[in-house]
Amino acid sequence: MQNKGSKIFLSGGGDKKDSYFWDIEFVKEVVARKKAILYIPLATKSDTNKFESCYDWIVNSLTSITEEFIDIVMWTNLDNKTYDSLSKFSAIYIGGGNTFKLLNHIYNSNFYNVLKEYIKRGGIVYGGSAGAIILGKNINTVHEENDRNYKYEKGLSIMGEYSVICHYEKNLDFNINKYLKTYNNPVIALSEKSGLIIEGEKAKVFGTYPAIIFNNNGEKIILNVGKEFIL
Repeated sequence: MQNKGSKIFLSGGGDKKDSYFWDIEFVKEVVARKKAILYIPLATKSDTNKFESCYDWIVNSLTSITEEFIDIVMWTNLDNKTYDSLSKFSAIYIGGGNTFKLLNHIYNSNFYNVLKEYIKRGGIVYGGSAGAIILGKNINTVHEENDRNYKYEKGLSIMGEYSVICHYEKNLDFNINKYLKTYNNPVIALSEKSGLIIEGEKAKVFGTYPAIIFNNNGEKIILNVGKEFIL
Protein backbone atom coordinates (compact mmCIF):
# COMPACT_ATOMS: atom_id res chain seq x y z
CA MET A 1 0.00 0.00 0.00
CA GLN A 2 1.26 3.47 -0.81
CA ASN A 3 2.36 6.00 1.79
CA LYS A 4 0.58 9.17 2.83
CA GLY A 5 0.81 11.85 0.15
CA SER A 6 0.65 9.48 -2.78
CA LYS A 7 -2.42 9.34 -4.97
CA ILE A 8 -3.44 6.65 -7.44
CA PHE A 9 -5.90 7.22 -10.28
CA LEU A 10 -7.44 4.19 -11.97
CA SER A 11 -9.33 4.53 -15.24
CA GLY A 12 -11.61 1.86 -16.68
CA GLY A 13 -10.33 2.60 -20.16
CA GLY A 14 -12.91 4.91 -21.68
CA ASP A 15 -12.41 7.92 -23.92
CA LYS A 16 -11.79 11.52 -22.87
CA LYS A 17 -15.49 12.13 -22.18
CA ASP A 18 -15.83 8.95 -20.10
CA SER A 19 -12.82 9.70 -17.88
CA TYR A 20 -13.39 13.43 -17.46
CA PHE A 21 -14.43 13.33 -13.79
CA TRP A 22 -11.22 11.75 -12.51
CA ASP A 23 -9.04 13.30 -15.21
CA ILE A 24 -9.91 16.74 -13.88
CA GLU A 25 -8.87 15.68 -10.36
CA PHE A 26 -5.60 14.35 -11.78
CA VAL A 27 -4.90 17.60 -13.61
CA LYS A 28 -5.58 19.62 -10.45
CA GLU A 29 -2.92 17.61 -8.63
CA VAL A 30 -0.42 18.01 -11.45
CA VAL A 31 -0.93 21.76 -11.78
CA ALA A 32 -0.54 22.20 -8.02
CA ARG A 33 2.82 20.39 -8.02
CA LYS A 34 4.14 22.49 -10.91
CA LYS A 35 6.25 19.75 -12.48
CA ALA A 36 6.08 17.82 -15.72
CA ILE A 37 4.03 14.64 -16.21
CA LEU A 38 5.79 11.46 -17.31
CA TYR A 39 3.79 9.54 -19.90
CA ILE A 40 4.53 5.82 -20.48
CA PRO A 41 2.76 4.34 -23.56
CA LEU A 42 4.61 0.99 -23.61
CA ALA A 43 1.48 -1.16 -23.49
CA THR A 44 0.73 -0.08 -27.03
CA LYS A 45 2.27 -1.43 -30.22
CA SER A 46 6.01 -0.64 -30.40
CA ASP A 47 5.92 1.63 -33.39
CA THR A 48 7.30 5.17 -33.62
CA ASN A 49 4.22 6.50 -35.38
CA LYS A 50 1.98 4.79 -32.81
CA PHE A 51 3.90 6.36 -29.93
CA GLU A 52 3.58 9.76 -31.58
CA SER A 53 -0.17 9.38 -31.93
CA CYS A 54 -0.38 8.28 -28.28
CA TYR A 55 1.53 11.40 -27.27
CA ASP A 56 -0.82 13.60 -29.30
CA TRP A 57 -3.76 11.90 -27.58
CA ILE A 58 -2.48 12.42 -24.03
CA VAL A 59 -1.60 16.06 -24.70
CA ASN A 60 -5.05 16.74 -26.14
CA SER A 61 -6.83 14.87 -23.34
CA LEU A 62 -5.12 16.64 -20.44
CA THR A 63 -4.50 20.13 -21.79
CA SER A 64 -8.14 20.49 -22.82
CA ILE A 65 -9.09 20.38 -19.14
CA THR A 66 -7.11 23.41 -17.97
CA GLU A 67 -5.72 26.70 -19.22
CA GLU A 68 -2.58 26.09 -17.18
CA PHE A 69 0.50 24.90 -19.05
CA ILE A 70 1.17 21.16 -18.64
CA ASP A 71 4.54 19.79 -19.69
CA ILE A 72 4.27 16.14 -20.75
CA VAL A 73 7.39 14.02 -21.27
CA MET A 74 7.12 10.61 -22.94
CA TRP A 75 9.41 7.65 -22.21
CA THR A 76 9.46 4.69 -24.59
CA ASN A 77 12.39 2.98 -22.85
CA LEU A 78 12.54 2.25 -19.12
CA ASP A 79 16.09 0.90 -18.97
CA ASN A 80 18.48 2.38 -16.39
CA LYS A 81 15.85 4.61 -14.81
CA THR A 82 16.17 5.44 -11.10
CA TYR A 83 14.07 7.10 -8.44
CA ASP A 84 16.02 10.30 -9.10
CA SER A 85 14.92 10.06 -12.73
CA LEU A 86 11.28 10.01 -11.57
CA SER A 87 11.51 12.56 -8.76
CA LYS A 88 11.46 15.49 -11.20
CA PHE A 89 7.94 14.55 -12.33
CA SER A 90 4.73 15.59 -10.61
CA ALA A 91 2.99 12.41 -11.79
CA ILE A 92 3.30 9.32 -13.95
CA TYR A 93 0.60 8.45 -16.49
CA ILE A 94 0.70 4.81 -17.65
CA GLY A 95 -1.40 4.24 -20.73
CA GLY A 96 -3.40 1.30 -22.07
CA GLY A 97 -2.80 -1.53 -24.52
CA ASN A 98 -1.50 -5.03 -23.84
CA THR A 99 -1.20 -5.53 -20.08
CA PHE A 100 1.30 -8.41 -20.27
CA LYS A 101 3.53 -6.53 -22.69
CA LEU A 102 3.54 -3.53 -20.37
CA LEU A 103 4.36 -5.56 -17.27
CA ASN A 104 7.12 -7.35 -19.16
CA HIS A 105 8.76 -3.99 -19.94
CA ILE A 106 8.46 -2.93 -16.30
CA TYR A 107 10.06 -6.09 -14.90
CA ASN A 108 12.82 -6.51 -17.51
CA SER A 109 14.00 -2.93 -17.00
CA ASN A 110 13.80 -3.16 -13.18
CA PHE A 111 11.36 -0.25 -13.38
CA TYR A 112 9.07 -2.26 -11.08
CA ASN A 113 11.17 -1.37 -8.03
CA VAL A 114 11.69 2.22 -9.15
CA LEU A 115 7.96 2.77 -9.60
CA LYS A 116 7.18 1.19 -6.23
CA GLU A 117 9.69 3.55 -4.60
CA TYR A 118 8.13 6.56 -6.36
CA ILE A 119 4.71 5.65 -4.97
CA LYS A 120 6.12 4.91 -1.53
CA ARG A 121 7.60 8.41 -1.41
CA GLY A 122 4.30 10.11 -2.18
CA GLY A 123 4.16 10.09 -5.96
CA ILE A 124 1.05 10.35 -8.11
CA VAL A 125 0.32 7.60 -10.63
CA TYR A 126 -2.48 7.43 -13.19
CA GLY A 127 -3.20 4.03 -14.72
CA GLY A 128 -5.46 3.80 -17.74
CA SER A 129 -6.76 0.31 -18.65
CA ALA A 130 -3.56 -1.80 -18.82
CA GLY A 131 -1.88 0.88 -16.72
CA ALA A 132 -4.55 0.36 -14.05
CA ILE A 133 -4.48 -3.45 -14.19
CA ILE A 134 -0.73 -3.66 -13.46
CA LEU A 135 -1.32 -1.77 -10.21
CA GLY A 136 -3.42 -4.65 -8.88
CA LYS A 137 -2.19 -7.93 -7.42
CA ASN A 138 -2.32 -10.14 -10.51
CA ILE A 139 -2.91 -9.32 -14.18
CA ASN A 140 -4.41 -12.67 -15.15
CA THR A 141 -7.81 -10.98 -14.95
CA VAL A 142 -7.00 -10.34 -18.63
CA HIS A 143 -5.21 -13.64 -19.33
CA GLU A 144 -6.39 -13.58 -22.95
CA GLU A 145 -3.93 -10.74 -23.61
CA ASN A 146 -0.95 -13.03 -22.97
CA ASP A 147 -0.40 -13.75 -26.65
CA ARG A 148 3.39 -14.26 -26.43
CA ASN A 149 3.75 -16.42 -23.32
CA TYR A 150 4.95 -13.55 -21.16
CA LYS A 151 6.09 -14.92 -17.81
CA TYR A 152 5.25 -12.02 -15.48
CA GLU A 153 1.82 -11.84 -13.88
CA LYS A 154 2.41 -10.28 -10.44
CA GLY A 155 1.30 -6.66 -10.38
CA LEU A 156 2.44 -3.87 -8.06
CA SER A 157 -0.24 -4.71 -5.45
CA ILE A 158 -0.95 -1.05 -4.75
CA MET A 159 -4.47 -2.09 -3.65
CA GLY A 160 -3.47 -4.86 -1.29
CA GLU A 161 -5.20 -8.11 -2.25
CA TYR A 162 -7.31 -6.65 -5.07
CA SER A 163 -6.71 -7.32 -8.74
CA VAL A 164 -8.25 -5.08 -11.40
CA ILE A 165 -10.17 -5.59 -14.62
CA CYS A 166 -11.09 -2.72 -16.96
CA HIS A 167 -13.59 -2.23 -19.82
CA TYR A 168 -16.00 -4.16 -17.61
CA GLU A 169 -19.32 -5.39 -19.00
CA LYS A 170 -21.63 -8.00 -17.52
CA ASN A 171 -20.53 -10.63 -20.06
CA LEU A 172 -17.14 -10.69 -18.30
CA ASP A 173 -18.64 -12.14 -15.10
CA PHE A 174 -17.89 -15.72 -16.15
CA ASN A 175 -14.20 -14.96 -16.73
CA ILE A 176 -13.95 -13.04 -13.47
CA ASN A 177 -15.45 -15.91 -11.49
CA LYS A 178 -13.07 -18.32 -13.21
CA TYR A 179 -10.19 -16.07 -12.14
CA LEU A 180 -11.48 -16.02 -8.54
CA LYS A 181 -11.52 -19.83 -8.38
CA THR A 182 -7.95 -20.02 -9.65
CA TYR A 183 -6.26 -17.16 -7.80
CA ASN A 184 -8.51 -16.62 -4.77
CA ASN A 185 -8.18 -12.87 -4.48
CA PRO A 186 -10.93 -10.25 -4.97
CA VAL A 187 -11.31 -8.21 -8.15
CA ILE A 188 -12.29 -4.58 -8.70
CA ALA A 189 -14.13 -4.23 -12.03
CA LEU A 190 -14.18 -0.85 -13.77
CA SER A 191 -16.30 -0.07 -16.81
CA GLU A 192 -15.16 2.51 -19.33
CA LYS A 193 -17.30 5.04 -17.47
CA SER A 194 -15.90 4.37 -14.00
CA GLY A 195 -12.67 4.99 -12.16
CA LEU A 196 -11.13 5.13 -8.70
CA ILE A 197 -8.99 7.59 -6.82
CA ILE A 198 -6.96 5.96 -4.05
CA GLU A 199 -5.26 7.69 -1.15
CA GLY A 200 -3.64 5.42 1.41
CA GLU A 201 -6.12 2.65 2.17
CA LYS A 202 -9.15 4.68 1.10
CA ALA A 203 -10.63 4.53 -2.40
CA LYS A 204 -13.44 6.60 -3.94
CA VAL A 205 -15.48 5.84 -7.06
CA PHE A 206 -15.53 8.51 -9.78
CA GLY A 207 -17.26 8.73 -13.15
CA THR A 208 -20.84 8.10 -14.25
CA TYR A 209 -21.09 4.36 -13.61
CA PRO A 210 -20.53 2.21 -10.50
CA ALA A 211 -17.45 0.14 -9.81
CA ILE A 212 -17.97 -3.48 -8.77
CA ILE A 213 -16.10 -5.66 -6.30
CA PHE A 214 -16.14 -9.41 -6.89
CA ASN A 215 -15.40 -11.18 -3.61
CA ASN A 216 -13.66 -14.55 -3.45
CA ASN A 217 -17.04 -16.28 -3.19
CA GLY A 218 -18.25 -14.59 -6.37
CA GLU A 219 -20.48 -12.07 -4.58
CA LYS A 220 -20.86 -8.78 -6.47
CA ILE A 221 -20.77 -5.58 -4.44
CA ILE A 222 -21.96 -2.51 -6.32
CA LEU A 223 -20.06 0.68 -5.46
CA ASN A 224 -21.99 3.70 -6.66
CA VAL A 225 -20.31 6.89 -7.84
CA GLY A 226 -19.05 8.84 -4.84
CA LYS A 227 -18.81 5.72 -2.67
CA GLU A 228 -15.73 5.54 -0.45
CA PHE A 229 -14.42 2.23 0.78
CA ILE A 230 -11.39 0.79 2.53
CA LEU A 231 -9.06 -1.45 0.56
